[in-house]
Amino acid sequence: MESEKYFEMMLDMYYQYFDLYENEEVLGREFDLYAFLEVTNERFMGVKSIKIYQYNDFEHSLVEVNDEFSDELIDDSFFSECIDELIVPESGHHQSFITYIQIVGKPLTSEEISLVENYNYSTSFWLGIRGWCDIRLIVVETNNWQVYANQAGEEVKENYDPHMLADHFGYEI
Repeated sequence: MESEKYFEMMLDMYYQYFDLYENEEVLGREFDLYAFLEVTNERFMGVKSIKIYQYNDFEHSLVEVNDEFSDELIDDSFFSECIDELIVPESGHHQSFITYIQIVGKPLTSEEISLVENYNYSTSFWLGIRGWCDIRLIVVETNNWQVYANQAGEEVKENYDPHMLADHFGYEI
């Protein structure tokens, strides 16, 4: 029940800025939610017809709701395949994030928390000339409303805080 409530709060959070696809299949695996965001940044000189530069940032969020934590996808080969399928490092690509969010009902063990917090995967394209991609891991425990993240995920961890989401969107937790 709590996991479904949190999932609804996440839908509200993503709704304004992301393209949302529920029950979407990525690499043969069905996710409860796939959310996609593209942000284009441009700088002009004087008028819009004189563009100095343009670059694009992307975020791909893969959300799973599970009864208990699963480390099945916390694997370099899975995320490498995700990058190959989801990221197109063309000219103007600056950075991409693949954010894997797992919403779980049961508490994590200290080993599982350590696995999440110490996971690191990043890759660059054309030695960084065409940008890079970082993997963010977020695990939300709904029985005690704890959020765990890897180093890349720490940047956005507070956005996934259940108390902040509940206050912002008017939910009771």
